[in-house]
Amino acid sequence: MGWERRGSGLYYYRPARVGGRPRRVYLGTGDVGRIHELLDRRRRREEQAAEAARCRLLAGVAGADRHWPEVWRWVRALSTAYMLKAGYYSHHGEWRRVMSKPRTRNKKIRAATPQESAELRERLMDLNKRANAGDPVAVAELGAFLDLHPEVWQSVGDLARLSAAAWSAALAGNDTLARESIRRSAAVWKTTLIGPEASPTEQALGDAAVVARLALTHAESLAAAGDAARPVAEFAVKRLDAALRRFTSTLRLLAQVQAAGQNRPDTRSTPGAKMPRLYVPPVARGRKAG
Repeated sequence: MGWERRGSGLYYYRPARVGGRPRRVYLGTGDVGRIHELLDRRRRREEQAAEAARCRLLAGVAGADRHWPEVWRWVRALSTAYMLKAGYYSHHGEWRRVMSKPRTRNKKIRAATPQESAELRERLMDLNKRANAGDPVAVAELGAFLDLHPEVWQSVGDLARLSAAAWSAALAGNDTLARESIRRSAAVWKTTLIGPEASPTEQALGDAAVVARLALTHAESLAAAGDAARPVAEFAVKRLDAALRRFTSTLRLLAQVQAAGQNRPDTRSTPGAKMPRLYVPPVARGRKAG
């Protein structure tokens, strides 16, 4: 777009598409053309600012969202193992009850005494300090320690807890009161959702549901901002749709596991709901469709 000289005069044109074909639209000359030029420059600046805001928003939520695919894969694997143990089998993506439940062996684990816990904690801190300093012997000893005490790496490497903390920080910002309130409210909601005597699988699904709910709340707050530019608003709507799918899929899977753990008396093969697929981000869905 720009000015074109014809003879002794300058004329302002803007490129456009008419019926799918490129055309040039004449907008005027003199002061009228200069007004249209200023309006076009203003529109380009607004589009550039909106695109920059969308990129900043995408970069801000990417850090909090990076844990979810890994969490979801682990939750699906754990839920599948639980359904198989509860006496169900997968028939073309649907869970059905078998005629008899598989036999299991439950092992009782003795809880450590306070003195043993303090000694193990002190040893772990010492190994971690030496390993961080670059001691290869400490690295090997730390790996052996984690092999003997899997509850340590299961707690420290809890991706659902890390993701929930990241989303709580994204919602509350630097407000410590709001962040602590969100954490406590999410814990109460999780207990209400899965109950006080939930199985480990239900606990894991409850953690995933907390993460999905926090992400949904964050997406709702972005979509509710009415003063955002159009590209930012479209991105917020896409994130809201993805977060809602993620949340409903997690709750559906939790309902299947809870229903399987009720040990219904009938042994007939009853079809169940299909297992939800792994969440695919909007960008990946667009690439797949293309």
